[in-house]
Amino acid sequence: MLLTNILIFILSAILSARGIKSIIRISHKKHLFDEPTEARKLHKSKTPNLGGAAIIGACMIVSSLLPMVNGIKDISYLATASMCILILGITDDLEGVKPIHKLIVQLVISLMLSIVADIRINSLYGIFGVNEIGYTASIMLTALFIISVINSINLIDGINWLAGSISLLICGVYAFFFHLSGDAGYGLLAISVAGSICGFLWYNKTPARIFMGDTGSLFLGLAVAIFSIRFLELHRDATVAMNNSVITNAPVIVMALLIVPAYDTIRIFLLRLSQKKSPFKADRNHLHHLLVDELGLGHIHTSIILVITTGFIFTIATSLKGVGLELPIYIILVMAGSLNMLLIFAIRMKRRNQKKSYQHSMDIKAKFPPPFPHVSKIANTTIISRQTESLKEIAES
Repeated sequence: MLLTNILIFILSAILSARGIKSIIRISHKKHLFDEPTEARKLHKSKTPNLGGAAIIGACMIVSSLLPMVNGIKDISYLATASMCILILGITDDLEGVKPIHKLIVQLVISLMLSIVADIRINSLYGIFGVNEIGYTASIMLTALFIISVINSINLIDGINWLAGSISLLICGVYAFFFHLSGDAGYGLLAISVAGSICGFLWYNKTPARIFMGDTGSLFLGLAVAIFSIRFLELHRDATVAMNNSVITNAPVIVMALLIVPAYDTIRIFLLRLSQKKSPFKADRNHLHHLLVDELGLGHIHTSIILVITTGFIFTIATSLKGVGLELPIYIILVMAGSLNMLLIFAIRMKRRNQKKSYQHSMDIKAKFPPPFPHVSKIANTTIISRQTESLKEIAES
């Protein structure tokens, strides 16, 4: 079985990489690019943004070749949902789609999966003393969960590698647990998604030759949401009974894996609402933007830091067994908040040091004026203005 998993992973990665090479070539030929026209965008040159189509294509091709995946009773609905996401994503990447229209399509997809395919969250798994929930509540909770996960993965796709590497970690963990639980079909499906992501990441490293676009981030969000629901339902009885089954803290594992995109999404929505802006209006206040803009980290370093953060929280959370579910959930929330405060502290320290450096440079210039006025004038209009412009903004903030 291990050899099969490795072969599926490699095949998915190869197909994804080959597809991306073709998309890059066609995009340059047909001038299908993501234009760096908005201030929030970090790239400076025209870049193809249909990499997600290759990820979806590789997953669907590999999945169609696997009897165990085809044996999943809901596979036709999963394929239909993926095709809807593909159409929505490509339309958005090429022409743009209003947020409300994207939400409507996502709602239709989530209702199809929960009502028709019966992929639902049927319980709160003993959290706050609540176990089984009614059918209507189950549909509503499932739809809210799927839409939330789709958009949280979509919103962290702001720098190279981030959405892909976070999704790769999540799919890898779920693949391991699916196989551990004997669910080979979903295990192979998760491995196929993980392999397809790897094929994309090779071309997305800085300087990126291609972006996954909304096509990729929406699909990965959908995949992560479906895997999360499947994982929760597989271990529902063990979770509620708190017996000696393999996994008794499934909700904690799901929350730990999703905490970085979920926390960033909630944080950014609350921040925009507090500023009386639309929660869907894009800006540069995401965690990854702060790491890049304020601390000067590169895209890959920022992505690695956030992936390691996810892994760290996951490790701590999963080690807390036999203590119920509420305590680990509180600990996850406290850890996420603490890491956010640590980031804010690091940003303030850097600004303070820059402010001191600016003030020190001004003091030196006051004590030792340039001996040649004409040279001073030239310097003031060129070198000094360039070096101190950003520092003045910090000093005034």
